[in-house]
Amino acid sequence: MSNLAIDMSDEMDKTGFNRIRTRALWKAVQCGSNLTGGVTIGPNAPQNGWGAFSSSMETGLGGSIDDIDITPITKPKSAKTKREMKTVRLIVDEPIIDEENLCRRRILAELNKLSIMEAQEAKYRHVKQMEEHDRKAAEEVAKLNAQQQAEGLARQQAKMMEMAKQQEELLRRQQELAAAQANREETRKQQLEMEKQSRERMKQSEFFNRVYETHRHFSNQYREILEMLKAEEEIKKAIPDELEVIKSCQEKFDSLIAKCKRDEIANEDVVCAEHLLKTVTALNVKAKKEVERLEEMRIREREEEEQKRIKRLEEENKKKLEEEKKLQEQKKLLRGGGAPPGSPDSVPNLLADSKQDVVGNCQRFQEYKALQKNLEKTEESLAQFSKDETLKKFRSDCQKAINVPVNAISAHSASHLSDKFRKLLNFLQKQTVVVSEKRITSATHPLGPLYSLNYLAVKTVKQGEQCVSSNPEAAYPIAAVVIALWTEMPEYGKLLLAHFYKSSPYLIPTYWERKKMETDEEYYKRLGFLYSGGEKEDMDKFLKRQSGIMRLYCAIIVTPHNRANKSKPHPLPLSEAWKWLTAFILLPPKADISATMLLEMLEVTGHLMMSTYGAQFRKLLHLICISYLPLVERVTLPGRGGPVTRLRGFLEGLISGKSIPPPKGLLSPNFW
Repeated sequence: MSNLAIDMSDEMDKTGFNRIRTRALWKAVQCGSNLTGGVTIGPNAPQNGWGAFSSSMETGLGGSIDDIDITPITKPKSAKTKREMKTVRLIVDEPIIDEENLCRRRILAELNKLSIMEAQEAKYRHVKQMEEHDRKAAEEVAKLNAQQQAEGLARQQAKMMEMAKQQEELLRRQQELAAAQANREETRKQQLEMEKQSRERMKQSEFFNRVYETHRHFSNQYREILEMLKAEEEIKKAIPDELEVIKSCQEKFDSLIAKCKRDEIANEDVVCAEHLLKTVTALNVKAKKEVERLEEMRIREREEEEQKRIKRLEEENKKKLEEEKKLQEQKKLLRGGGAPPGSPDSVPNLLADSKQDVVGNCQRFQEYKALQKNLEKTEESLAQFSKDETLKKFRSDCQKAINVPVNAISAHSASHLSDKFRKLLNFLQKQTVVVSEKRITSATHPLGPLYSLNYLAVKTVKQGEQCVSSNPEAAYPIAAVVIALWTEMPEYGKLLLAHFYKSSPYLIPTYWERKKMETDEEYYKRLGFLYSGGEKEDMDKFLKRQSGIMRLYCAIIVTPHNRANKSKPHPLPLSEAWKWLTAFILLPPKADISATMLLEMLEVTGHLMMSTYGAQFRKLLHLICISYLPLVERVTLPGRGGPVTRLRGFLEGLISGKSIPPPKGLLSPNFW
């Protein structure tokens, strides 16, 4: 064997086998230095180094070191192979070697074996590392694949969830669209139903309006018929059959109204209502014709009676000269206070010297002066009290204690009226009353009772101006309380009359003449006019206020006592109305105010005076018609004939035979 061959595979070379072999040879040189000194390895080594070793090896072995065949040992695939691979064959061509060379060869073989083992170990480690690397790489790949799969799965799940959400959203939108469509359909149905109901309501409303309008005309026609039947009893005899028809029409219309209230009206009912209206209208026309026929008969009768009356007047005028002296004596008696009613001689003659001032000398004017003097004394006593600012709160409390019950007076019930009277009386008698949860007494100040008494008198007159002028029926419950207070506290009655005469001098009666150096405002205020901002109130408002004052004054005269004071004399008896009438018609009349005041007195007191004085009062009314009314018409200005027209209508009704009815709203004698 001439060469030592070492067969290495490319895979072993890749593991760094040459480097391992060099290191193993180096270790062998280290070990062989004890055997042969100067052994070195390297290109620059001397001949006594590796070269000498090599030469000695070659000499001892009979060849060169390159002739050594070193077969690499691969990883055995079986146990036998492994055992075979663990041996290193050293093939030497020389058949005979010496001991030293054999030792060297053994060492080299051992070295070669060691290097091969190290190479195999290195390869094994490398394989292990590669396997570990592959394992880790596989794990990384598996992990990466798992992660990718997880991510893919997550993405897929997210996508599926997103798709599920989209499907849910789509489903929700579809449901919303379906609900919206259903709502639209329902709304459309509701709108159609509402439109239908609206058309029905409009139709019903049209029916109601037509029935209402028809009923209004029907009621007017029916009321006219009833008024004619009440006024003319003879019509019932003239149209008995028609009365049954009218009654039947009213019953049918009442049934139609009941159906309207139940919302059951139909077009047939409207036609029926219009037919009923036509029927009642025709009956009304027939009744009017009958009334006109009766009226024509009465007119002819009145004309005949008027002719007879004219003849009687002519006969009476012949006797007038003979009776003139007697009438003059009667007039003198009236100027001295008026003759007592109940005698024909008490009726005055207005045709003789009626322009002379008769009031200044009469008893009523003297009473007026005494009342005004008492009022001036009272106001003088209260002058300082009314101006004291420290007592402003007390005065306000006193006013409130009076205003609250006075404003609440009404004919609601007897207990209500008694309660208001009791509150006023208690306060005026210095007792404590509760007003708006506050305890008030007029005795807080010495002048408190007198101030409250005078304030109540002023408030009573203002009730006539403000309340009674708008609501005439309110005069009678106020008058009832006034009479009860006047009976308990006569001083209140004196102050009340004084304020009545101050606000309306026509109650005295008198017409004030203008004084010298008196301004227009001062003069008209004395006549009872009010001024606001320097402007005098217009005549219509003035007449309305004065009529309210007069109606309240007359209501006091005709209102009876309450049951508690029934046995006591009336503070303002009916004789005061007679005295006022006889004195008033002696005065020269004034435009508007004379007719207004006279009519109020007759309307309120006429019924009671007629029942009390009888024929005497009828003579007085006759005298007013014949003598006083023409004088009033003579002074009435053009375009201002309202008051005198109402007065003439009232008097003509009495002449035609109508009786004077009791005033509307008058309380019964036993009301409270």
